[in-house]
Amino acid sequence: ITSLQNDIPFDLSPILPLSFQKIENWVNAFFKEKISLQRKVRKLKKEEAFNSQNYLKFVTLFSSLINADKNQAALKEKVIIEREDLLPNLVDNYKQKMNFPKSDLNDLRDEAYLEAESKLKEANSRVFSLNLPTGLGKTLIAYNLALKLRSIREKEFGYKARIIYSLPFISVIDQNFDIFQKVIEKENQNNSNLIIKHHSSTELKYKTSDYEFDDNQSELLIEGWNAEIICTTFVQFFQTLLSNKNSNLRRFHQLNNSIIILDEIQQIPIEYWK
Repeated sequence: ITSLQNDIPFDLSPILPLSFQKIENWVNAFFKEKISLQRKVRKLKKEEAFNSQNYLKFVTLFSSLINADKNQAALKEKVIIEREDLLPNLVDNYKQKMNFPKSDLNDLRDEAYLEAESKLKEANSRVFSLNLPTGLGKTLIAYNLALKLRSIREKEFGYKARIIYSLPFISVIDQNFDIFQKVIEKENQNNSNLIIKHHSSTELKYKTSDYEFDDNQSELLIEGWNAEIICTTFVQFFQTLLSNKNSNLRRFHQLNNSIIILDEIQQIPIEYWK
């Protein structure tokens, strides 16, 4: 219940703490309402009632439930993975630390970096497009914008938005992941609850600053996207968004209030763009 309560945006306090009497009352109420529930289900089956909002609500609840259940069974006392803070100026600090040499190309990169950040501050939108030629530092720019947007959302609404960075190719993910690790380097510790990568060839090792999980637990945590930054493939991302498999849908709730980056979006075949 504790894990479930952390995942879903609903107030569970009316039914907590659970007791035999509360469960018995719920079961009795369920059977009394059985006929009306059947009518509601039949109504949802109608085409006009089955819309994206119904899908999102249903799958979010389903995802939260099966994720909490699997975590409780496998992780026991370690069921809660603590959220971490990410400073909004991490990329600024990284650029300063690297002290890139002066050149015409680096001047263009800095210009694009600052212009993109200024557009983010001016814009009142939930969807952004970053169009740059190859070599102008799109990865660092996108990462900087995601961190700055995360800070803005936390001040506005009080939640820490996960950053889901998805790409079409595994080789590029590994390359970007290495850059991200250097950017968020924290006391030389590689904390998995800060950043993970998830694709078909991912090494299933998950650790925090004070605990290293076994292989089965690590697989569960990585496939459940338990980190502040997730580097993954288009395949994993879209199979999470649209699927009928528990293994994919158990991380669906992690998409809620997240910042999603689709890098190299032109690699998606045009017939799927709509």
